[in-house]
Amino acid sequence: MRLITFCAKQVRTTRTFLRDCTVVSPMALLLFGGALEVRHEAGLVTVDGWLRIRAPAPTAVLVKKLRSALDALLERKARLRRPRLLG
Repeated sequence: MRLITFCAKQVRTTRTFLRDCTVVSPMALLLFGGALEVRHEAGLVTVDGWLRIRAPAPTAVLVKKLRSALDALLERKARLRRPRLLG
């Protein structure tokens, strides 16, 4: 599966252009994408309610646990960071 992220910008025209595109792996989407829903019987993980990625149930459960731990770590790091004042 090949997925891309993109930034659509309108630049003084009526048309929309894709300016920056990046290929993203399914694992990156599972770890940093939207809400996950594991469908054990179907062997699927749904990201944000619409993007389906095939994954065996044990793998999907481990990814969901890893995602929770990563989210908690990033949130803790963001709260502990002190803003730097310039000047």
